[in-house]
Amino acid sequence: MGIQDIIEGKKQWRAHVARVKALPPDYQIVYKELQRYLFKVGPVDLPDGGLLPGIVDFFEEGAAAGKGCSGSSAPTSPPSPTA
Repeated sequence: MGIQDIIEGKKQWRAHVARVKALPPDYQIVYKELQRYLFKVGPVDLPDGGLLPGIVDFFEEGAAAGKGCSGSSAPTSPPSPTA
């Protein structure tokens, strides 16, 4: 791995982090927890692997569709009782 590879890897990582920071706060929280878990489990290769960028793609689609991280845009309050 040469210096150019290291520099390119840093550029890719910074672009990836910028995409994560552009997500809504609830998506950022979930992403960071997933990232923390994956980094504990084993190495995640950002340039060659599509896992982390794929997660961000998925979250960006959900955010664009107006969905929360729970996957539902329906209200979370319980239905009112009918008598």
